[in-house]
Amino acid sequence: MTGADVYLAPDGSDDGDGSRERPFATLGKAASVVRPGQTIAMRGGTYRPAEGAAADPLTDFAERTVTGVVKPPRSIPSAPLSKARQPRTVFPAPEPNLTARPTPSASPTVAAARRTGAAIGVTGADVYLAPDGSDDGDGSRERPFATLGKAASVVRPGQTIAMRGGTYRPAEGAALITDGTAGRRITLSNYRGERPVIDASGLPGGTWAVTQEADNWTVQGLEIRGSASHAYVCRSCRNTVFRGLSLHDNAESGLTLRDAGTENNTVLDSDFYANGPGEAGGVGLAVKFGSGAGNTVRGCRAFDNGADGIDLGGFTTPVTVRSTWSYRNGNGFTLGGGHTSASVAHVLTDDAAWDNAGLGFNDEGNPGAIRLTRNTSYRNGTGFYLATAAAVLTSNAAVDSGDGPDTVLAESSRSEGNTWDGGNGASPVFTTTDPSTAEARRAADATLPRTSFLAPSGSAPGARMAPVGETS
Repeated sequence: MTGADVYLAPDGSDDGDGSRERPFATLGKAASVVRPGQTIAMRGGTYRPAEGAAADPLTDFAERTVTGVVKPPRSIPSAPLSKARQPRTVFPAPEPNLTARPTPSASPTVAAARRTGAAIGVTGADVYLAPDGSDDGDGSRERPFATLGKAASVVRPGQTIAMRGGTYRPAEGAALITDGTAGRRITLSNYRGERPVIDASGLPGGTWAVTQEADNWTVQGLEIRGSASHAYVCRSCRNTVFRGLSLHDNAESGLTLRDAGTENNTVLDSDFYANGPGEAGGVGLAVKFGSGAGNTVRGCRAFDNGADGIDLGGFTTPVTVRSTWSYRNGNGFTLGGGHTSASVAHVLTDDAAWDNAGLGFNDEGNPGAIRLTRNTSYRNGTGFYLATAAAVLTSNAAVDSGDGPDTVLAESSRSEGNTWDGGNGASPVFTTTDPSTAEARRAADATLPRTSFLAPSGSAPGARMAPVGETS
C-alpha cells in the first residue's frame, strides 16, 4: 500500500492530524477518527502503547450494525407517500473535545415531567445547536453547530442535543439515523425557556425537513414550518417519544409515522396545524402505511389542516388515541383507508372533534372492531361515519351535525349509552360551547389548556375534556 487517509508512526504524536507529515502515535487515536471506506497506514518501527485500542462504536460500521447503534437501510414498502430515500449521512468521527465532555445526568422521564408541570426543555446537553453557530465548530455550548444534520451525525447513545432559540433556515433536510438504546436514549430538545424554529421554506421541493430512521429517541420542544413537503417523517421508528411539538404550515403533513416496524411510539402534547391548505389537502398527524404495536397519541391537537386532522389510513395495527382534539379540518379522525381495507381495531377514548367540514370520526372502509369510548362530535358535517366498521361505541356524544346525520353506523356495530341511544345517552348539557379556552396556548409544560368546552355534566356521554389524570 502506498497511500492512506490516516497515518501512524512510532515517533508520531496524537496531537498531530494523522497526515503523512504529522502522523498519530497510537492505534487507538487513529481508530477514533477513521471513517467508513478509509485506510489507516502504520509506518515501520516498534509501537509501545500505554493502553489497548478499541474500535469506535459509531465508525465500525460493518461490525456494529447488529448492536443497535447504527441501522442498515430498511426495506420500505411501496405506498402513496413513498419517495426516494434521502442519502444516508456517513458518520464523521466525533470531535475529540466533544467525546471528552462528561455526559449530563439523565433528565426526568417524560411522565415525571408531566406530573410535576416542569417547563419543557433541557438545561444541559452534549451537543449544542444555535442559529448563529457553525458546522465547523465542535458542538459545545461555546462553539455550537448550525444544522441539525451535523448534530445528528455525531450524537451517540445516551447523549442530548440542545437546540437554542431562534430561527434555523436549513439548505438540506436532516437525517436522524443513530439508534439510542432502552437505557441510553438520545434526546433532541429545545433549551429550556427558548423556542427553536426550523423554517424549511428554503429546502428543495419534495424534501422532508427531518427524516428519522432511528429508535429510542425523545424529540421535544421543536417548531417546524414552511416545508414544501412533509415536516417530520419517522420511518419504522421504535420507542420514540414526541412531545411539545408545533408542526404547521407545511405542504403535506406535520408529523408522519409510517412503514412496517413502527412500534411503541408516543406522540404527546403536540400541535399540528395549517398543513396542506387547498384542494389537495394535507394532514396534521398521520400514523399510516405501515404496522407495529404499541403506538399512542395523547394530549394532541390537530386543526386547520386541509384534509384530516388525525389520519390512521393504511396502518394495519391498532393505534390508541386518547384526549386528543381535532377541529376545523376537512375530517377530524380518519381511522381507515390508505388504499387498504384491513380490519384494524383502533382505540379512541376522550377525544373530541368539532367544526370539521366533513366527518368527525370516519372509518374510511375499515371493517375492524374500532372501540370508541367517551368521544364527542360537535358541529361536524357528520358526527360518527362508521358505515363499515364493526365498531363498539360506548358513552359517545354527537351533537349539532351539519349537512349529514349525527351517526351512520354499520349493522355490525354495537352501541350503548350514546346520545343517539336514549336513556343515559340523552343529549348532554355541555358546560360551555365556546371553544376559546380549548384553542388557547398550551402551558409551559406543553399539556393541553384547561377548559370547560364540551365538558359533559355528571355521567352524561361525551369526552372528558380534562388533561389525562384529572377529572373534569
